[in-house]
Amino acid sequence: MRRCALCGLAALAMVGCSGGSGTDLPGADVPGVPGDVVPDVPDSPSSGVVIAPDSIVFAPVTYGCISLSNDICVVNTGEAPVDWTGLSTAACATPEFHVKGTFPIQVPPGAKACVPVAFVPQEVGNKTCDAVVTVGLPAEPAGTVHLSGEALPGDVVTDTFTQVSGQALDLLFVVDDSSAMCPQGSALRNAIASVVADSNLAAVDFHVGVVSTDTDPAVLGRLNRGDSRITPQWLVKGRDDLSLLKSLANLGCDGAAVGTESGLAAAAAAVSLPLVVNTGAPCATDSDCRNNMVVCPNPASCELFCRFGTCGGWNAGFLRDDAQLLIIVVSARPDHDPRPVSDFVTAFQSIKGAYNVDMMHVNAVIQPAGGCTDGADTPISANDRYRQVVEQTNGLLASMCPADWTIPMSIGVADFALKVQFFLSRLADPATVKVSVEGQDCTDHWKYDAPSNSVIPDPTSSCMPQPGQSVVVTYNTLCLTH
Repeated sequence: MRRCALCGLAALAMVGCSGGSGTDLPGADVPGVPGDVVPDVPDSPSSGVVIAPDSIVFAPVTYGCISLSNDICVVNTGEAPVDWTGLSTAACATPEFHVKGTFPIQVPPGAKACVPVAFVPQEVGNKTCDAVVTVGLPAEPAGTVHLSGEALPGDVVTDTFTQVSGQALDLLFVVDDSSAMCPQGSALRNAIASVVADSNLAAVDFHVGVVSTDTDPAVLGRLNRGDSRITPQWLVKGRDDLSLLKSLANLGCDGAAVGTESGLAAAAAAVSLPLVVNTGAPCATDSDCRNNMVVCPNPASCELFCRFGTCGGWNAGFLRDDAQLLIIVVSARPDHDPRPVSDFVTAFQSIKGAYNVDMMHVNAVIQPAGGCTDGADTPISANDRYRQVVEQTNGLLASMCPADWTIPMSIGVADFALKVQFFLSRLADPATVKVSVEGQDCTDHWKYDAPSNSVIPDPTSSCMPQPGQSVVVTYNTLCLTH
């Protein structure tokens, strides 16, 4: 069990969990870390409202103690103010999730308001709750946020890590499948062929997957658009031939409705809860997950599948803790998500942790807003949302106007950087933290970062672990009481 690397990134609350990259994701409270990208709720009075995240998994906490808080946010994407009138856990079977907000809260157009929620367990065990968000006067339900947490006995904890090899890569393609891509079919096929032939990619331990820019909830962020008939779901080094990418990336141009495409929301959803969640519950088939009342209390609406022997989200297993992450967006249309670009940048950078930013980049091949004129390479506006994300994650950007897309489609830009931030599985008492690397005690040359509950070694010291070396951190759990 680790911190909430991606708790709710798909809804982009951007607050309330510590950053990181794993798939079993108990939450922790660290500012500026993502939540889950959730589509707008279309019904009145919540039209124009995005609730983020749609789920929070609290980090394990000692029973009798208070967890760090996670924020639940309401984003007003409409043109009129919205009254956020409540966030209620009153109907939950367990009373151990506490809302720390005062309502009503007026949310201006284009603004976001957040309130913190804490987990306060009174006994050992797993707890869940669906918190109800209400908006409008009179108040009406706008949606729910699923809360869960695990209470454990207080104890001395030992966390063991292995430094990354630097040669593993999770490569996610986000491909526009709207009608605007119809003229680009040949160029896209050529670009994918160049990726397949890339010796850099063939040499690394790769996972390669494809999602579309479609924001339909049934498709958003799901590898192979959630179609179980398309196999493999993603490509794995040693199991699959890279040439299969040609068919996986052939999404056509009859998918996303023009004017709704969002590669940023799709990418965020693909690498976050609930799609990457790993419950740890054993299984042999999908039905084993549906019939498990612990992980699927309502089998009819269960979104868990059997992935590598355990019940998890649709994309569970694609994203790996110790792999570099490269996201490549290919789109003939601009990004239409209403949320600030800065939220997505923070979310993407938080996947690997604030100090591991060199382990994640976003590349993009996009068409300028005005289209391509007479075959000329029309400049891409500085205001373009994709351009801003690419620049702020140190990726590569290219226009669709020229025929050659091979440079930004290359994985050669992925910096195979070592981890410099190791997230602890439980909230640590700072005075008790001890670190060793390859069996050698490190009495200095590292720091404990309380906001992210992580250990950060000095990259220039002997306490900086090298590829394959072990890092052992021991500490006493910290009990917060207020």
